[in-house]
Amino acid sequence: MKPAPFFPRAAAYLLDLISYLFIVDRLALYDIGAAVAESLVEHGEHGFVSVDWNLNFLGANATAKALLPALKNLRVDRGIDDEKLSALVNQWLEEFKKDGITRELFYETNGQVLKIRAGFLYDGRRKRGYQLTINNDTEHQQYLKTISEYNKNLREELAKKDRLIAESVSGTK
Repeated sequence: MKPAPFFPRAAAYLLDLISYLFIVDRLALYDIGAAVAESLVEHGEHGFVSVDWNLNFLGANATAKALLPALKNLRVDRGIDDEKLSALVNQWLEEFKKDGITRELFYETNGQVLKIRAGFLYDGRRKRGYQLTINNDTEHQQYLKTISEYNKNLREELAKKDRLIAESVSGTK
């Protein structure tokens, strides 16, 4: 009996492999944690920018590129060649490097107030560089400014009324 020709066995093997890939791809949809995390990272309200230890640009999501358009011109595995952006990233990371504590830093650009948080970029448990998280905090900052102005006006009115009361009390005696 002759063995089956090579081509039909190879084709069958290839079809099996392709069907397994479709099954694995489909199973990945059931891992809701990974799917949601990936969706939030790519299209959520948080912008993410990653750089390595030498401050070479590793990548940024669409939100970060919308908030800081200079990121669109950067090339992966290259330094940040935009001088203004490079200075800002260095400033934000230097603040983090002082003691390794993540602080909220604010940056105003194009009528927006951006909230920046620096931290380590992890690959599993291994630190691989730095990650910046960027949020548009304009609305919150405007709210705080409104409250501050309201409180200032309230203190001024209170001081005026206190003077009027003090004058009326001292004038009657």
